Amino acid sequence: MSVRLSIVVVLLALPFLTPAQGDLAYDEASLAAYSGGWTNGSNGGAGFGAWVLTDDPQTGFAGPFRTTAANTDLNGIGTGTTATNAWGTYANGGGYNQVVAYRGLSLDEDETFEVSIENGTVQSGGSAGFCLRTGNVNSVVGDYNTGARFEFSFIGGSNNYFIFDSDIYYDTGIGWQDSGLQLSLTLTSADTYDLTVIQLASATTNVFTGRTLGGTSGAAIESVSMFNRDTETGDVYFNEMGIIPEPSSMYMMIMGASGLILTWIRKRYC
Repeated sequence: MSVRLSIVVVLLALPFLTPAQGDLAYDEASLAAYSGGWTNGSNGGAGFGAWVLTDDPQTGFAGPFRTTAANTDLNGIGTGTTATNAWGTYANGGGYNQVVAYRGLSLDEDETFEVSIENGTVQSGGSAGFCLRTGNVNSVVGDYNTGARFEFSFIGGSNNYFIFDSDIYYDTGIGWQDSGLQLSLTLTSADTYDLTVIQLASATTNVFTGRTLGGTSGAAIESVSMFNRDTETGDVYFNEMGIIPEPSSMYMMIMGASGLILTWIRKRYC
C-alpha cells in the first residue's frame, strides 16, 4: 500500500471514531434517550446497563430529574464541558431523604472509568458521590455501597472530598467545588487504581496513584451507584459517564476501521 493511500485510509477512519464512539461505554444527559426526563429504565449512549432509580423520601422529598443549562444551580458539569444537560438528584424537606441511581457496567484492567459530579452544600450527616461496586444489588437506596470497591464522596460537616477504598477514609485535600469535578479512575490491576480529579472551576488537576481498592480482593467492578443521601441544602448532579480503553486497544480499533475502509477502497478503485 502506498504512503498516500495509507494517509487517506487513516483520515477516512478518524471521523468514525469520535471520543464517544471510541469509548467502550459512553453516556451523557444531553442525549435523546433523556428528552422525556431521566426515568427508571432509561438507557442512553452505549455500553452500560439501563438505569435503576430508587428513592426514599422519608419525611420530605427525594428523586431524580434531568436538568438543563438554564438551571443556575448547575455551574460546571452541564455548561463547562461539551454537554448542556445533567442528571440531577434532590433530597430535602427534613427527615432523612435519599435517592440513588444504579447502573451495570464492566470495568477491566487498564480501562478508565470517567464521570463528572457537581454538588451543592451538604448538611451534616448527608453525603453525595458515587461508588464502583462488585455485583449490581439495587433494590433500595441502602444498597448504594453494597459490594463497594471504591467510593468518592463529600460528607456533610467536612471541608474536603473523601475516598473510601482499602484505607476506609482518605482525605483527598480537595475542597468543596461549586462548579464540580471531572474524575477518571484507571484500573492498574484487579486491586489497584490511579485516580485523576480535575477541578472544573480552576482546571487544577489532582492525581492519586498506586492506590488499593477496598472490598473483596480480585472482585470485578460491575456497577456504579450515584447517590444523594439527605444533602438537604443543595442538589447533586452527574454527567458524561464513560469507560475508555487502554491506548493499545484504541489503536487496534483504529486499525480495524482503517482495514475495512482499505478493503472498500481496493474493491472500488483497484
